Amino acid sequence: MIHTSSPLPTMTPARFSRHSLISWLLSLAVLLLGPIGLDATAQPALASGPQSCAAIDTRQVEALFERWDRALRSGEPQQVSALYSSDALLL
Repeated sequence: MIHTSSPLPTMTPARFSRHSLISWLLSLAVLLLGPIGLDATAQPALASGPQSCAAIDTRQVEALFERWDRALRSGEPQQVSALYSSDALLL
């Protein structure tokens, strides 16, 4: 007996909202680009002396988050990546 129907479920094209598409694309970029430059034998860089960060206030922190949110909402990965230094590590 030959079956004419497929045992697999019928797949319909996925519909993404703009937000979920951006999230998916950023996750894919992190997954694909994350390992670049990582080396299992790499040793951590030793600081040449005490280092400190410039102190900023709450308003400045909020402004940085707003800037990052605007870049993320743009849908342009280049705008988001431009906010990071070339040796940045996103945790």
